[in-house]
This record gives sequence, structure tokens and C-alpha cells, in this order.
Amino acid sequence: MGGAGGGIVASTKLRVRYKDTDCMKVVYYGNYLTYFEVGRVEFLRQQG
Repeated sequence: MGGAGGGIVASTKLRVRYKDTDCMKVVYYGNYLTYFEVGRVEFLRQQG
């Protein structure tokens, strides 16, 4: 989706919470699906 292919693109801002990071201050991979779900819901919300 998006990029050079010309697909549908949507964006949203999301603050990364401290509890979602590891000791190196990087988002823990186990939380990726949570962020993907937030993105999916916001995309659908923007589509109406």
C-alpha cells in the first residue's frame, strides 16, 4: 500500500508509551500488532 504503487495511504499520529518499550527504549516487537490494529481502525475511520 502506498509509495510508488499509488495505493491508498492514510496516516495518524500515535504516542509510543514507555510501557511499550524495552530496556533499549525501542518498541517491543510483541506490541507491533497493537499498533497495526490502531492503524487499521484509524484508516477505516478516515474512509468513512
